[in-house]
Amino acid sequence: AGQIIVQFKTEGTVLVTAPGLAYDNVYITLDNSLYAIDRFSGKEHLHFQRTQGFLVSPTVVGNIGYCSTTDVLTNGKVSIPGMLYAVDAHTGVQLWSYPLPGSIGDGVAFAGDTLLVKSDDGYLYAIH
Repeated sequence: AGQIIVQFKTEGTVLVTAPGLAYDNVYITLDNSLYAIDRFSGKEHLHFQRTQGFLVSPTVVGNIGYCSTTDVLTNGKVSIPGMLYAVDAHTGVQLWSYPLPGSIGDGVAFAGDTLLVKSDDGYLYAIH
């Protein structure tokens, strides 16, 4: 039978997205934060926070964690666009960010060294 081996108490709502796993850390998004949690001890190793939008579907490749925010709408119009972030997977330091039209709610994927991002504006973006 299954048993709980680690728990991590959150201060917000865990989004319904798949966690990422790398370097014995579980990467999750929570409200507008990205966390790396040691999968054996449950200890927080990384906390990357944004003031706008909600981070979804973290992906870790090499030493970089990729995550995105969705558009923020005010009165039915985009007031803050969705952003794609690259974060050092060990330190949580932001390496770069890139605005993309539409919400980037499905996360990212890789093909070789090309980052693939689907946006709800109807386009697939390839970033190299």
